[in-house]
Amino acid sequence: MKALLREPLVHFLLLGVVLFGAEHLLHPGPKDETIVVSSELENELFDAYTRANGHPPSEERKAALVSRWIDEEVLYREGKKRGLGQDDPRVRARIADKMGFVLSKKAVLPKPSEAELRQWFAEHRDKWAKAAQVDFIQVFISGNDETARKRADALLNQLREGADPGGLGDRFSGGRHYRRRSIESLRAAFGDEFVRGLREQQSGSWSLRESRFGLHLVRVERWTAATAPTLADVRQQVLDDYQRAQKDEALAREVSALRQRYRIRKQP
Repeated sequence: MKALLREPLVHFLLLGVVLFGAEHLLHPGPKDETIVVSSELENELFDAYTRANGHPPSEERKAALVSRWIDEEVLYREGKKRGLGQDDPRVRARIADKMGFVLSKKAVLPKPSEAELRQWFAEHRDKWAKAAQVDFIQVFISGNDETARKRADALLNQLREGADPGGLGDRFSGGRHYRRRSIESLRAAFGDEFVRGLREQQSGSWSLRESRFGLHLVRVERWTAATAPTLADVRQQVLDDYQRAQKDEALAREVSALRQRYRIRKQP
């Protein structure tokens, strides 16, 4: 045995075994990772395809959908190993959104009682109230310089004397007739000057109004009074809004609980 151990060939073989073991320890082969394609996952892929395309996928398309998902999973895992996307705010936001969706799906919300729904409606009644709305006709004059104002004054006198507004003034992209517009929507479209004093303008009267576009000769046709609907009028909308708010609160509690697992440290 001693003589055998003194043989150079045996020394060479033993050295090879040691080197092979060291190489295996320092550079292990690929791990046997498993990708599970469950029937639940397949159904989610197929349902998503059906919603997007209006018809279920064919057998060939099903196989392609699953194959593409496996490719994406492989790329995702390999990218995650390499730290890709670690500092990408889009990837971070996407994963955070998805985690938020998972947490929100866990929330089991009890159906509100009639008293709770009525209290919610009373606290947020303005959300479903409709503001007063106005119908009006306009004659537009392009520009707001002195020449434009003289022209507007002359047309305003004609209109107040009973002239037909059809064909008068300049072409305006927004049209001549407006129906059921609230003050706030008109403010957003034309600016503060246009709506100044509009609430007080009587039906059938003409007035000169300014906007960012130019000058407008406006005749109020009709005012529709503001309405405050009852719960019966908007019950489903109120219920949907209540449940959304409850789900948001449940998600906030879940996130708050998760934050307790982490130590937050600020670094200057």
